[in-house]
Amino acid sequence: MPVNRIWVSGRLDYECYNGHARIINSEATPVEFTADSLLEKSTTSVFVINDAKGNFSAGIQRSPGYYESTRFRNKIKERGKEALFNDFKKMISTEAEISNTQIDSLNKYDDPLFIKYTLEVRQG
Repeated sequence: MPVNRIWVSGRLDYECYNGHARIINSEATPVEFTADSLLEKSTTSVFVINDAKGNFSAGIQRSPGYYESTRFRNKIKERGKEALFNDFKKMISTEAEISNTQIDSLNKYDDPLFIKYTLEVRQG
């Protein structure tokens, strides 16, 4: 494990939460970093509108936790915003269109992302 796995916000990378460690001080104080001690909160809101033909439109708002936001930021940096929304689209088992995409707090590393988009599914 690399010694300096710290993100911009001063938090340790989640991969560092793997057991026993020592604080670098005169006492070499022992600490335990367990994955179970990480608390990650994520919120997703979905507002669905159906029509008589079985089509629907969903307004989706996601606020992922710190570590999931970090993964999304890395994906956006590597592949672009469109790739993130294309991955969301692939999770749907039917033909869908995504529009009205918005990502807030992309460069505010201490804040979670706020992801907003519209998903439309048309039947036949």
